[in-house]
Amino acid sequence: MNNLKRKILTICLTALICVFFVKISAANADEINPGTDSTSTNLTDASNNVLPENNANNNNADNNSENNANDKSDKKENSQDDKKKKIDKKYKKLYKQAKKELGKKYRYGATGSKSFDCSGFTKYVYKKALNKKLPRTAAQQYRSAKKVTKSERKSGDLVFFGSSKHNITHVGLYIGDGKMIDAQNRGVVVENVNAPWWKAVGYSRPYKFN
Repeated sequence: MNNLKRKILTICLTALICVFFVKISAANADEINPGTDSTSTNLTDASNNVLPENNANNNNADNNSENNANDKSDKKENSQDDKKKKIDKKYKKLYKQAKKELGKKYRYGATGSKSFDCSGFTKYVYKKALNKKLPRTAAQQYRSAKKVTKSERKSGDLVFFGSSKHNITHVGLYIGDGKMIDAQNRGVVVENVNAPWWKAVGYSRPYKFN
């Protein structure tokens, strides 16, 4: 009888010890798992924090690049506009001076300011408006300046007339649209370059407006 009681007691103690160890193991597992989950969560949060910043940096870089490109384009356009304004301003001075002489008399050998011959007129308006000194005769004015073709001609160029480029007898100031201001027998007038009494043989550019 005593042996049976001892066996039952031993079994009960063994069972209690097993239950105790099981509880301790479960408690240890709970302590370990939360730490792992926390680490994983922290890594995820860190990843989430970094990605939006990287995206923001990329967006900023793209925006900066686009803004720089726009700034360069604006500067280029502004520079071209400024350049065009300077060209227009200089030509307008020349054109204004030439128009002031309209109606004045023609006199062979005259260089202004009350009367002109053809090369005296072009010499006078270039000097007066742009402080550009031209040679005295039409032939000399043609030879001394840069030659341009009819398709290249611009307002402010000189147009020359004669039987050939080697026999120039007349010069006028080209003002665009196939017209010029020149001093001829009727005085200083506006007329067509292709007038039937003239034969255009060349163009020159005594002044570089740009």
